[in-house]
Amino acid sequence: MGNPNLGEVDFELGGKTHTLRYGVNEHIAVQAALGIEDDAEYWDIVGTKLSISLLALRKIMLHGLRASEPEITEAAAGNYVTELGTYEAVHLVSEALVWSLPNRGKEAVAASKGGKPRPSVGPTST
Repeated sequence: MGNPNLGEVDFELGGKTHTLRYGVNEHIAVQAALGIEDDAEYWDIVGTKLSISLLALRKIMLHGLRASEPEITEAAAGNYVTELGTYEAVHLVSEALVWSLPNRGKEAVAASKGGKPRPSVGPTST
């Protein structure tokens, strides 16, 4: 089961549980894959902008899956997006990214100890 305190979100696909995880290493990999050098620009994109290109979605999905599926390819990550549908893929990625943001709200952290609330998007939610 995914641990939201580690930026993990589980999802089922093809009879198998997959885990998206966005720790520091995954954020760095996504940032590099998207060619973004400015940290503030990166946090703005992953924290608030839900309209992203399919290319960006596939790269974000790929790097989120690498912790649990190290051999995953870009094509396989793209197939996951196809099977999930873009709406669900964006929702899952957004949820994992929100949980992984370094400044997620104190309420989300406290609530995660007693239950999993739906996190709000943005690095400054409280």
